[in-house]
Amino acid sequence: MKDLQINSFFSKQSTFLKLLFILFGITISFLINFQLFLIIFFLTLLYLIITPKIYLIWLKTLLKLVPFFISYFIFGIIFRIPFDLQSIVVMRIIFILLLSVYLVSTSSVETFLIDSTKLSRSKFLNDLRFFLVATIYFIPVFIDQFKIASFKKTKIIYIISASLNQSIKEIKAIEIRTLEKIKNTEIKQHKFDIFPNLYLIYICCIYISVFFIKF
Repeated sequence: MKDLQINSFFSKQSTFLKLLFILFGITISFLINFQLFLIIFFLTLLYLIITPKIYLIWLKTLLKLVPFFISYFIFGIIFRIPFDLQSIVVMRIIFILLLSVYLVSTSSVETFLIDSTKLSRSKFLNDLRFFLVATIYFIPVFIDQFKIASFKKTKIIYIISASLNQSIKEIKAIEIRTLEKIKNTEIKQHKFDIFPNLYLIYICCIYISVFFIKF
C-alpha cells in the first residue's frame, strides 16, 4: 500500500472487500481450467477499465520481470517441462500481479487504518494492525539501503546484512511515524460508498458464475 495512491473510483472501495476479492480471484483462478481462467482474466481487465492507469503500472511491473520470465522458460527447456504448462503458470503469475497492482495502487495506509478502526478494540488485532503499517513503512527504507549497499558490496549475503543493519537504525523513526499515522486516523470516519463496493461485489458474483460453469 502507498500513501500516494491513484485517485480513482476504486480508492473508495473497502480495503477488506478488495483483499477478499483478490484472495477469491486467485483461489478460483487455480481451480478452473485454462479456458475459463482466460475468461476470468479478460473480465478482470474489463473491470479495471474505469482506471486505465492501473494497466500502465501493471505493464511496467511486467517489464521489470521479463528477465525472470526468460530464466523460467530457459529452466523449463533444460528440465524438459512442456511449453504449454510453462505458459499456463506464467499467465497465472501475470494475473496475480494484475490483482496485486490493483490493490496497491488503489489503496493507502490511511484508508486501511480507517477501515480497520474497529479492530483496535482487540489488543491482538491492534498490534497486528500496527505491525502491518510499520512493515509497509519499513520496506521502502530497506529497499533504499539495499540499493546503496549494492554499490559498495558484491556478495548478496553482505548486501542484505548491510541493508538490514542500516534499516534497523531507522526502526525508532518508523515506530513514531506509524503511531502518528494511527493517531491521526483515529478521529476520521470513512463513509461506506455503496456504488463502488457494489461494483466490487458484482465482479465477485461474475467470478462465481464462471467458476460454476465447470460443474
